[in-house]
Amino acid sequence: MKKKVLILLLCAGFLASSSLAEETLECDALSHNVRGFAESSGIGLISLSCTNKNEFLNYGVSINKDNTLSGYAYSPAIGTISFNADEICEHSPCIPSDFPSSLSNHTARIEYVSPSLAKITGFARALSACDFKDGKCTTNKAGENTGGWDGWIKFDSLDGAYNTFIKQEGLKYRIQGNAWGGDLLDQENPPSIVLGEIRFTQAETSFNPNYACPQYAPVADFKLGCRNGVIDSNEVCYFDFKKPVNLINEAYDKDDELCGLNSDIRESKWKTKFQELNSKGKENSSFIPESEPEYKEKITLLVRDLAGQKSEITKTYTMRISVLPNFSCCIGECTRSSDFRKCDDPFFKELTVKENTILYLRDDITLEDRTIQSPNEPIVSRKWTYNYIEGFSRGSVFSVPIKQGGEIALEVCGPPLICNTEIKKLNNMFGKIKKESLLDFREVPF
Repeated sequence: MKKKVLILLLCAGFLASSSLAEETLECDALSHNVRGFAESSGIGLISLSCTNKNEFLNYGVSINKDNTLSGYAYSPAIGTISFNADEICEHSPCIPSDFPSSLSNHTARIEYVSPSLAKITGFARALSACDFKDGKCTTNKAGENTGGWDGWIKFDSLDGAYNTFIKQEGLKYRIQGNAWGGDLLDQENPPSIVLGEIRFTQAETSFNPNYACPQYAPVADFKLGCRNGVIDSNEVCYFDFKKPVNLINEAYDKDDELCGLNSDIRESKWKTKFQELNSKGKENSSFIPESEPEYKEKITLLVRDLAGQKSEITKTYTMRISVLPNFSCCIGECTRSSDFRKCDDPFFKELTVKENTILYLRDDITLEDRTIQSPNEPIVSRKWTYNYIEGFSRGSVFSVPIKQGGEIALEVCGPPLICNTEIKKLNNMFGKIKKESLLDFREVPF
């Protein structure tokens, strides 16, 4: 009986494989994530990927993100073995009553067992045994010319007589164990063997078995990295003018702890008032705040895990510019605010000045170029320094003798004790700075 079944399957398998060859192209190694072989004592090797023999056919088995298996294995003896739910059953897609067992009555899929270990449950089917027509099996039972075998291949059993696993070994994910091709061991005694035990001894996948575990949705959360530290939306975020503020991703997923995953979060999407930012996994990001001294910024974070589950959170922050130091300059008569100009004004660039000429500096609200701070926030302190004068000066005014290589620095501190410094170089400010010379001093005759 077994010999008759195999002969009929060989004929049907030839037709199935011929049909597959007509519809497929050259092997695409990137389109499938299972490779290697299984082996049956009845029919020999079963190829799980066209890459095994560099074949000019594009077939292979894939483990998908939803833990289902799809695609095709191939046997020279019986042809195509399908894992596709839309073609191996009388119904399309399959329903539980299509399968010959109430245990694992579904197409093949991955189920989590423990960290680094998952099992394959359910069924695949040899298409040559099911009266395959118009892209699907027309019956759940054996086809008319297959000798009585219905083509079902089962990957797990109730009593553990056969089970198929994916196990992590080092950096590899190996497919191990055995499936069964014949009457179900837990239903028929003695079972008809047909293909019998199908052993996985040379098979691997790039699918991490821990990814079969996730069941919890991620939880989105974040904070901002501001000048005043890492803060939440109930605090003010101080930022520097035209400088980025960090978006600190604090999303989490219970599956990371329960399933031994580094991170189950697959992607993060940020949205601010004027920017949309995408990042892989649970990476941080950043954005440039508006130039307003103080405003409200609404920020949204959406995270998605490997199973496609998502979570979204929106927070509104008060954004407040930290002190931005600046000051104005004057030479000559400098008693009024209108006497002061921007220090980079072309007026200064056109001047040739002698060293030790006094340059007056001023920082107050009457000037165009001055320290910028948020409304109603005081300046806590000012500190002027000049590299040709020891020590420092405080207050809103300062004066220095002009020197070649001179650098003036104004450090301004505002609440909450955030300080910034503005530096101006005199060589860049003036067209030319002339050094004092002995020729400038002449002897007065008596």
